[in-house]
Amino acid sequence: MNAGTRLGEMKQLLTRVELATADGLGFLPAEALRLGYRHCELPAGAVVTRVELRLQPGDVAASRAAMEADVAARGAPSRSTSPASAPPSADPPGRFAGQLIEAVGLKGHRLGGAMFSPVHANFIVNLGAATAREVWGLVELARARVAERFGVRLETEVRRLGPFEPGEV
Repeated sequence: MNAGTRLGEMKQLLTRVELATADGLGFLPAEALRLGYRHCELPAGAVVTRVELRLQPGDVAASRAAMEADVAARGAPSRSTSPASAPPSADPPGRFAGQLIEAVGLKGHRLGGAMFSPVHANFIVNLGAATAREVWGLVELARARVAERFGVRLETEVRRLGPFEPGEV
């Protein structure tokens, strides 16, 4: 989804991606992805299996210090406020999804093996045996409650594969 920070975006480093499609594996140049702010256009049904990046040589310690400073400057979510292994969902303009999800009482809420993180509600944690339907059930629950209370539709930054009907859990 062209992740980035104030220091830059993935599109500055990406040269090509390997995609898995119904036709097999193949590479696509970065230019074909129409990368933009939190945006990437993949062919329908394609899954990224590898990426090729153009990195600059440099000092590892200086790079680590710059990354840590950037994380600190951005504030939450950070390693101290979010689970390290979970991807965040998208924030609505001018608002933070985690704050809205917490405000509707879902922080720590569990559905089967999936749970909104008790550390930061913008993360869904797999407790060890979560199914995709359970994770998506939490997403739909958050969307419904936030829309009802705040009139905001939460959008995800993930693409789902397989059959997911509205309301199906």
